[in-house]
Amino acid sequence: MQDLKSYSLSDLKKLCVQIEKEIEKRATGAKKALIRKLEKMAQAEGLELSDLLEGAPARKDSKEAKAVKAPKAAKLAKAKAEKQPAEKKEALPPVYFNPLNPKEGWSGRGRKPNWVINWLGNGGELDDLKKKRS
Repeated sequence: MQDLKSYSLSDLKKLCVQIEKEIEKRATGAKKALIRKLEKMAQAEGLELSDLLEGAPARKDSKEAKAVKAPKAAKLAKAKAEKQPAEKKEALPPVYFNPLNPKEGWSGRGRKPNWVINWLGNGGELDDLKKKRS
């Protein structure tokens, strides 16, 4: 391995370009060699490589996989559009009440209202806001 400290910046950039080209060249050659091996294996079984690849699941990160997902997404969107709207759920009864305005309540689910956040921020306990409404 060479000592890279002796290289100038422009020499390092040239070397980087050469390395990238060599990596691409070797990767392409390795892919072609592997395809040839696979074709020979398929022919030995009396099959074509393209026949084998048709039924193979696509890789998740491949362009083909994305192309397959697009029609599925369209079908799902169409099915959702045709679906009847869901019935509105009945609101849960409040469990916690605003001490400054007892008409304001919170069920304890979902996002906390500002008055609860303020209460807790001032050192109050959530259980202090719980009370039975008569």
